Amino acid sequence: MLKLSAPFQITITRKNGQTAYKQFAAALRRRINEGELYDDQLLPDEHSWSTALGLNRITLRHGLSELQKEGLIYKIRGKGTFVRFRKPAADNIHHPVSAGQKTFILSSPIGPINGYNKVVEKGSADKLSGNGRSIVASGYTDHEDEIRHLTVFEGTIAGVIRQIPYTETRHDVEEFLKKRNIPCVQIFETDPPLGFSDSVCYFNEKGSYTGTRYFIERGIKNILFIPAYKYNNSLSPRCKGYVKAMQESGLRSIVFDPEKHDSMRTTKHYSAAEYGSGVVHVLHHQKKLPQVIFAENDIIAAGVFQAITDLGIKMPQQIEILGYGDDIELHEFFKARKFKCPLSTVRIPRRKIGIKAAELLLARLKNPVLPHQAVGLDTEMVHRETTKG
Repeated sequence: MLKLSAPFQITITRKNGQTAYKQFAAALRRRINEGELYDDQLLPDEHSWSTALGLNRITLRHGLSELQKEGLIYKIRGKGTFVRFRKPAADNIHHPVSAGQKTFILSSPIGPINGYNKVVEKGSADKLSGNGRSIVASGYTDHEDEIRHLTVFEGTIAGVIRQIPYTETRHDVEEFLKKRNIPCVQIFETDPPLGFSDSVCYFNEKGSYTGTRYFIERGIKNILFIPAYKYNNSLSPRCKGYVKAMQESGLRSIVFDPEKHDSMRTTKHYSAAEYGSGVVHVLHHQKKLPQVIFAENDIIAAGVFQAITDLGIKMPQQIEILGYGDDIELHEFFKARKFKCPLSTVRIPRRKIGIKAAELLLARLKNPVLPHQAVGLDTEMVHRETTKG
């Protein structure tokens, strides 16, 4: 019989009068609430649960469905089931202490990697604390899920700060908030629209444009851009900024496309670091390594760094690498390998974004008729060991 790792070892007893799915759900619920399972941890698949516990899949689905309704787990199609329980990003982020207390909702998308969202939340929470209102960090997997979370606090919401991924196109949540006259500040990864709410953005396109210009102005012409696999096109703001800088200088844009390389066509099943490493090995095999590799995010860049190191190529003398974000995940990647982060990157001012969003929300509460504001914050280059800055 398959043996699962310790946090998932659950004993089902046939003698206590409680149905098997209730026992399964209760045991998993307790481990989530007590912190034995961490935020966004991937749960075993149904086959593994079934084999290890001796339960049929219908029983398991009943138990998991119960936990999903309670908001303790969530599913991502094609990836699996994850723990939703979100440990507070700060001591002052908690659930309301009384039913009538007004609440600030910090709403952000969640997934297997979301550390940078928590940095924004922490900035907002620190600014909002001390206003006599509770602060709730509420993660969502899709628009319907976000509305379900907001509905739980309906009638007590003082205001909402939403983090919006740049792939979002629907406006269900905006309509929900507008109909209820709930003040909202939205944080965008690209230029925000005006009209519905106050907004804060960081200039993704400008950040990659500036990063690319840094190399061009030093006379470098051979600059490769690696897009995140899920946005494998030239439409993401970061890729647009790179392309714009190259075109303005009369240089050929080189955007890596894994679909054009047989060995890379399954990279959507890899981690971002494995993807970055795979790109380097493809280019090295073809003897097409550029002077500079600019990756759409830091974890791809970390994989590039690892592969370049393994190949014995010197940085920044023979090749330079630039990431994007300077987020928690980048530093944890290198911390796990027991050395200080060496990667140069374009830093997104996450904490400042959270603070600015909170300032706009407090100003809106003080004066509801203020014209809506859209505030943009610049990124900055951070030079470490992989560029000649």
